[in-house]
Amino acid sequence: MTRRAREQQLIDVALSVFAEQGYQETTVEDIASRAGITKPVIYDHFGSKEGLLSAVVQRISDELGQTLLDAWASLTAESTLEDVFRVAIRAYVGYLDTHHDALRCYQLEFAVLAAARQDVEALRRRNADLLAERFRLIPAVNQVSPDYAGAVAEIIIAVVETLGGIRLRKPAMSVEDAVDLFMGLIWTGFASSLRTLEDDLGLPHFNPGRSARSARKQKAAPREG
Repeated sequence: MTRRAREQQLIDVALSVFAEQGYQETTVEDIASRAGITKPVIYDHFGSKEGLLSAVVQRISDELGQTLLDAWASLTAESTLEDVFRVAIRAYVGYLDTHHDALRCYQLEFAVLAAARQDVEALRRRNADLLAERFRLIPAVNQVSPDYAGAVAEIIIAVVETLGGIRLRKPAMSVEDAVDLFMGLIWTGFASSLRTLEDDLGLPHFNPGRSARSARKQKAAPREG
């Protein structure tokens, strides 16, 4: 087994054991035993249990970020701003729905651990930054304040994390139920305030598909010389 493959295996095992037993109750020996190796192998790859914890959080962060990017890649030229919101929330909640160990660790363990706090905050910032990049494509958002897009993105991440926790406690709520709840509470308010802002600024209502088509036309237009 290559070093990279061994690291991924140990992250898989650690995530499973942390979800079952809790981080504090898990020992390096527990993880080594489950993986069928000796403790020195874990220390060689990660340095400590905290180092392994950091790698687990990074794995979740990478997967969540890629999930959002893949969801947006599915959008078409006809997609609306509401579509941008909906596919992102469905992807985020869907990831948590299909990665129960990640959800349990993230909700019940990592968020309250001093050892993981910095990594968890980095995870949140990364995903909030991905959302904020999308919001900055909206002309009206850029005219409010430099921090507006980031603030909206952080609110969205917080709400989605809360929905993940609710679904953990109440599994009868489906992914679509969670998405519909989010859209009813958050999207409706954001869309209303955005349209009001655009009207106040005398700007056309933003449509991502229309804006993308306009950008392509401008790029394709011959330059005057």
